[in-house]
Amino acid sequence: MKNLFVGLMFCVISLSGGTAPAAPPAEPSDAIVCRGLSAVGFSYWWGGECWCSNGCAPDLVGCAPGVCTPNDGSTGCPECTHTGTYGADCSGFVSRAWQVPDPLATNACNTARYVASSFTADHEYWNVVPMNDLRPADAVASDSHVILVIGYEDAFGEHDCVEAKGCSYGIVRNSRTFSSVYSGARRINLTTCECDEGDSESEDCGDCGTRTRSCTGCMWTGWSACDGPDPEGEAADCTVGEGAPGVCAQGRRLCVAGWLTCSPNSPGTEVCDGLDNDCDGLVD
Repeated sequence: MKNLFVGLMFCVISLSGGTAPAAPPAEPSDAIVCRGLSAVGFSYWWGGECWCSNGCAPDLVGCAPGVCTPNDGSTGCPECTHTGTYGADCSGFVSRAWQVPDPLATNACNTARYVASSFTADHEYWNVVPMNDLRPADAVASDSHVILVIGYEDAFGEHDCVEAKGCSYGIVRNSRTFSSVYSGARRINLTTCECDEGDSESEDCGDCGTRTRSCTGCMWTGWSACDGPDPEGEAADCTVGEGAPGVCAQGRRLCVAGWLTCSPNSPGTEVCDGLDNDCDGLVD
């Protein structure tokens, strides 16, 4: 218990910001859970608040997770040394997952954030909620530690959570209960889901194409590029138009970016067949 307490002490220290913060973005709770999960596996960094993500997964290939090492004679932070660019402590992790005080990319480092005790009281960006009403994307905080809740309470009274647990642990996902020193908080600007995770839909575009989008993190992704199959058989034959010589006056109909386009035949080697094969205006 002593080791864990020492490893969490930095969560009561804040980094100051020099400009007025922006309100957190309107988004579904799944978007916060997604950001939280994308930090799992990165190091505990006393004063850190950044990591690399690939959707809802951590990018541990493109970015080194960092290493936290207790100093000689120490059991953890603040008497610790961090190597690497990325990592977070408990309050830096929740601040970034919640996008407070500013909406920033997960890999933005050395930015303003809140301390653990900030989440124990009402704030313009969040409200205290009862511990028996915890939902995914809520935070659970004490004066020295803050945790991101990503699941509802199960039959054993535990919640699925992500937390920057300490120097020897890093950022982990686990199931846990909470003692009476913790209180709950819910961020503002949470929206309802636009769609069900994994759903997809398509629509026609142009005169021959379709485009699709999928549901990720409770929200629709952007539409894909408009594309479609090329016509086949007689439907593929087309005339380029006036002025095109020889066989180049004929072409093949293609679906390009969703629109039917007549692509002319390319000039070839002139042969004795009564056609202008090389498209120079002369037959044979």
